[in-house]
Amino acid sequence: MIVTLDQLQVLAELERSGSVSAAARRLHRAQSAVSYAIKTLEGALGLALVDHDAYRAGLTQVGKAVLAKAAQVLADAEALEHLAAELRGGAEPTLNILVDAILPIARIMPVLARFSERRPSTRVNLRVELLGGMVHALNEEQPELVVSPLGLYELSPHYDHHVIGTVTMVAVVAAGHPLAREPAPVSLETARRHVHLLITSPPGLQTPVDSGLIGAPRHWNFPDFASRLEGLRAGLGFAWMPTHMVEDDLRNGVLVPLVLERGSVTQGEVALLYRARPPLGPTGRYLLEELRAQAGLWPPLSADLLSIYEMP
Repeated sequence: MIVTLDQLQVLAELERSGSVSAAARRLHRAQSAVSYAIKTLEGALGLALVDHDAYRAGLTQVGKAVLAKAAQVLADAEALEHLAAELRGGAEPTLNILVDAILPIARIMPVLARFSERRPSTRVNLRVELLGGMVHALNEEQPELVVSPLGLYELSPHYDHHVIGTVTMVAVVAAGHPLAREPAPVSLETARRHVHLLITSPPGLQTPVDSGLIGAPRHWNFPDFASRLEGLRAGLGFAWMPTHMVEDDLRNGVLVPLVLERGSVTQGEVALLYRARPPLGPTGRYLLEELRAQAGLWPPLSADLLSIYEMP
């Protein structure tokens, strides 16, 4: 005989109510129907789940062990019903989010954590890319939501966008590097005599480089910002870095500003791109609005850091 969810629900209610009559009232059933459900469950399992000789029908130790497992089964069944209801309403079972690695991914994690709590039926595929990886993912995979600076990539006509902040890049160099001893402003010609640390796309993808390229004949290629930061700290050369990655190093003197005759500081808008054709479903629109509400996630460069880049 097959154990049914109804039988498990009756068992759970009997434990909560403490008697067959009370369980029957809460379930809006006859007492005989409740007793029958318990007896058939006991027969299906071959176990005595209820002490029928007691004044109040309580679960045996075996019954309590079965109920502990039944509670998990009932919770899974409730979750399945909730998932089915959301899917019937058009909710997407999966959402794909693409984030440019130039941005501090940690700042959107609280948003995704809240989303996970409120929309548990939707699985999120989060991907972080740079340069050619971004181009490939945008054109070939067309994720539902993208967080990226504007102007770095050609936008697909399938996307609309909403500006949610600013990303700032600053030229920096290690405190012990020869460029740190040059009087400001440093000419571009002088900077070109030193190694420029660049980020390039992996082999096989389109290979744009970061926008700080100034034509230095000697340059080293790095796969990402984290490794380039270590190169900067080691004094390998100079580079432009997002402020959120170098702010602490600038404040404690590990890195120093490279004040050039032009282009030491560049700022760009951060946008939330969302697929318009085909349009997002209700779950995608919910996450879109949650992210759009976070307009302060990427604020402009702080005034005290900006001031150290001002010309003397």
